[in-house]
Amino acid sequence: MRLPSEVEAGLFRWAQGAIGNIAQHSKAKSVRIILNRKNQELYIEIADDGIGFDVSKITDIDESGRGRGVFSMKERIGLLGGSCGIESKPGQGTTVWGRVPIYWGYQE
Repeated sequence: MRLPSEVEAGLFRWAQGAIGNIAQHSKAKSVRIILNRKNQELYIEIADDGIGFDVSKITDIDESGRGRGVFSMKERIGLLGGSCGIESKPGQGTTVWGRVPIYWGYQE
């Protein structure tokens, strides 16, 4: 089953943003990527074993640009009609997840 190109591109860009954040900030030694389809939903999870951070401190984009990646990831998934989240704690790595609806009417 193929998804519409805009959905594929949006999910790719979302994952690219997550992986870019890992490469730039996490100091991770390993990353796990899970992609699952269940009923009419596509679920993607990207987790690392890096340094983690306090998610509650990312409330806006500051002058240095910190927070831009998080907000852009949420916007990308939102434009696809989905939702996403981030779970992290200092010293415990980070997990980002996204869910988007999929419909059986897509062309294969």
